[in-house]
Amino acid sequence: MKKLFFLVLFLLSADAFAVQISDIRIWNSPERTRLVFDASASVKYDLILLSNPERVAIDIIKGKFFGRVPSASSLGPHIKKIRYGLHVDKVRFVVDLRAKVAIKDFVLKPNQIYGHRLVVDLEGSSAAQPKQKKPRPNGKEFLVVIDAGHGGEDPGAIGSRKTYEKKLVLQVAKRLKKSLDAQPGIRAELTRKGDYYIPLRRRTQIAVDMNANLFISVHADSFTRKSAHGISVFALSERGATSERARLIANRENLSDLMGGVELENKEDVLVKVLADLSLSEQIERSLDLGSMVRSQLSNVGKLHGNGVEQAGFVVLKTPEIPSILVELGFISNPKEEKKLNTSSYQKKLVRHITRGVVRYAEKYPWNQDQWRTANSDASGSWGAKGR
Repeated sequence: MKKLFFLVLFLLSADAFAVQISDIRIWNSPERTRLVFDASASVKYDLILLSNPERVAIDIIKGKFFGRVPSASSLGPHIKKIRYGLHVDKVRFVVDLRAKVAIKDFVLKPNQIYGHRLVVDLEGSSAAQPKQKKPRPNGKEFLVVIDAGHGGEDPGAIGSRKTYEKKLVLQVAKRLKKSLDAQPGIRAELTRKGDYYIPLRRRTQIAVDMNANLFISVHADSFTRKSAHGISVFALSERGATSERARLIANRENLSDLMGGVELENKEDVLVKVLADLSLSEQIERSLDLGSMVRSQLSNVGKLHGNGVEQAGFVVLKTPEIPSILVELGFISNPKEEKKLNTSSYQKKLVRHITRGVVRYAEKYPWNQDQWRTANSDASGSWGAKGR
């Protein structure tokens, strides 16, 4: 009886020191499938690639699994099945693959939403192919790339009503795409179409690969003081921020890769040197002009911050060939503004006025003056006939 007591005590104490895996989350993007193992503490693990059939085994040392295996409908294009087995000294997860993949694995420290995590990224062969610029068909499109901030592991700001910035800005980005697509001679594309994270530099590269004319990053603000409200427009700066608030917002947005779970070496060096490699003076000049046009239109929507377009060292705006702005739609930390931002009527109002600013920029800096006039005249008048 005494031996049984000590055996039970040993088993209970062993469980107490085990790393508990509470959940497995999956994020599917066009370039990768991400597996995230939520853990009670920092994990030690081994990862083993196996062939015939293709699969990967993930051993979490002293791990215990208390969650559910993801359903088949959420597995994405690379995974057939996920199964697991409990061993004395570990828990083993086996991921059955549909084909060979490239694998990246790393651990993440806790953030404001999640605790310790093990991340395993599965990338198909197409993700490794170098991207080439896409020519615009016959040069007849003015292309705007819209970037919905955050996504996946990075929720962005969180409102008092539990509004996630990543979801809100994706809704607005989709509305803005639809609005811009309706304008003669203009087409819009999204950097992300679902709830997954894209690294900051990859977002700008998407715009470059698409040979875009403009890049607009959409965000929602947050502040410790709940009464803060209003809309802001930002452009890149090579020489420091134009205000303390702009500096703080840029610093927060530039840390998005760490929140989103991007494996970077020398993270601080990347952020410090990101503005040092190319001259951006012409891009910044055009960006400020675009920002002024959009900001002027948004003055019809609500309160604006500052006396003009603010500037700071936003990593996501560093596209040397492409004028770029970041629009903070409002403060979801303000309960009244959060509620308003969640309504379709207010989202449509924001989109309508951003669209007007973009169109006025395109009229001033078209890819070809004659093509712009032709596109508008073919549409029976001009964009102004649609309600400008």
